[in-house]
Amino acid sequence: MGKIPKATWLVTAIGLGIVGIAVDRAVLTRWGEPQPEARNLAAYGPTPAFVVEQGLRLAQVGPQDIVYDLGSGDGRILILAAQKFGATALGIELNYFLVQKSRAEIKRVGLEKVIEVRWGDIMREDLSPATVVTMALTEEANTLLAPKLERELRPGTRVLCYFWPIKAWKPVRIESFRDPDVPTRVSVLYLYRR
Repeated sequence: MGKIPKATWLVTAIGLGIVGIAVDRAVLTRWGEPQPEARNLAAYGPTPAFVVEQGLRLAQVGPQDIVYDLGSGDGRILILAAQKFGATALGIELNYFLVQKSRAEIKRVGLEKVIEVRWGDIMREDLSPATVVTMALTEEANTLLAPKLERELRPGTRVLCYFWPIKAWKPVRIESFRDPDVPTRVSVLYLYRR
């Protein structure tokens, strides 16, 4: 049996929805080849829209800000930061499928001049331009990222975490609130300032 061409494999992978899925801490590239040096720090789960807006308000995002969303998923935080708060935004996402999905949505709403989504590993990207960093990652990821944030972020940069805190840091504010659509679900936001 002959080798299956990459293009055929890619079409099959897209049809099965597996491009960009984490595989034992490796991530498939757009060609379906493992990218073992990149570490998947969280499973994709879209942050509820009301949490996104509450978080951006809590961080007092405005037109002067450059918002970095680490693990930007479908781009919803980036889009709201630009649309409603006038910020410039940059997302970093390891899942290639989500990068393409978010780029398409950003283009659809006409914000490609103020939002960029990079396909990459947040541990390898320079975070120093950010004035606001948003993260909806795991507790382990927050702990792993803390030294990088301490090294790279400028004084005064706001860091907003959804659900999990950065244990080594002291938040300036913690807000918890109930989901208007699911009253039994409580969301927690942690705001830090470098």
